[in-house]
Amino acid sequence: GGKTACMKALGIVSLMSRAGLGVPASGSVILPAFDNVYADIGDEQSLSNNLSTFSSHVKHIQSISEHCTGRSLVLLDELGTGTDPMEGSALGAAIMKSFLGRAQLTIATTHFGHISGLKYVDSRVENAAVDFDPDTLSPTYQIIWGASGKSNAFHIATSLGLQEEILSEAMEIAGSASADSGSELADALEALKVSMEESSYKVRRSIMRTRTMYESANKALHSLKVDQLKLNQKKSSSLVRILEESREKVKEIMKAQMREEAESRRRRSESKATSKVGKLVTKVQKKRDKRLKRSKMTKLKLNEAWVHPGQTGGAAPGVGSTVFIPQFKAKAKVLSVEGSDLVVQMGAVKMKVKRNSV
Repeated sequence: GGKTACMKALGIVSLMSRAGLGVPASGSVILPAFDNVYADIGDEQSLSNNLSTFSSHVKHIQSISEHCTGRSLVLLDELGTGTDPMEGSALGAAIMKSFLGRAQLTIATTHFGHISGLKYVDSRVENAAVDFDPDTLSPTYQIIWGASGKSNAFHIATSLGLQEEILSEAMEIAGSASADSGSELADALEALKVSMEESSYKVRRSIMRTRTMYESANKALHSLKVDQLKLNQKKSSSLVRILEESREKVKEIMKAQMREEAESRRRRSESKATSKVGKLVTKVQKKRDKRLKRSKMTKLKLNEAWVHPGQTGGAAPGVGSTVFIPQFKAKAKVLSVEGSDLVVQMGAVKMKVKRNSV
């Protein structure tokens, strides 16, 4: 909650800054000098103009695309809604990509995975979420950078007293849809990114410590050189040789210790990252295998329950026999049998189908 309010606030303060007005903020604020602010927010459907919700959004976005420049701010609320979710998500992602090359800054709110997943394929895109308080059922208006927000629909519905059987059915449907849409994989990628960032931070700290140790070793070597020069003046050549050998040994020992420590830290970091990703990928794979198994069992039951037209006892279809294709809810004639596949003709259309699917 709070996405649209935050986006509107940014548009308003941008216009205030452009007009020379003070920005209501607790600290110093730096804003680009936008030449204009374009927004597609709310529902502008019109019966008189024959505009549906989706049509009004498309028409508005088309106008914005034609007029915005490389110095414009573009605000798009609930991008891709008002139509089929799959097509709307794909269209929203394409629109977002288009504005990346047109406007100086584009901000869009969405619940679609296609759009929030752009950050993984385009370095110009970053995600942010608005924090939500589940106890008060209200947004905190705190921006969390790098995170993809999650819907709190189930939590809000539970708090408002929606029937338990409806909620249970909805959660089951949502779980199946989440697995199909690849949200588990997106979570795995997000966790991998966090793990890599943590490992990178640890490596940088290790490099800094190693550099400090190396500088200390250099100082020690410099001190040894000074002592060596003094001994050259006072002692015999045999003492100088012993000092040189000791210096080289100290140098090699220090280098070996630094290499061993750096390698040990690298192995520990890689092991942790690999273990975490392995668990996430295994979890996703188990859910996917379970879903495929349920799908196969369902198909098997359907095939066992249906008897092919023109055949008796469930005999395998042969050339010239008539079969029923559940996918198209129509009959077709078998032209040839190719292993586990059948070449059939349905009206004027010829196609190849699996034998176990008819």
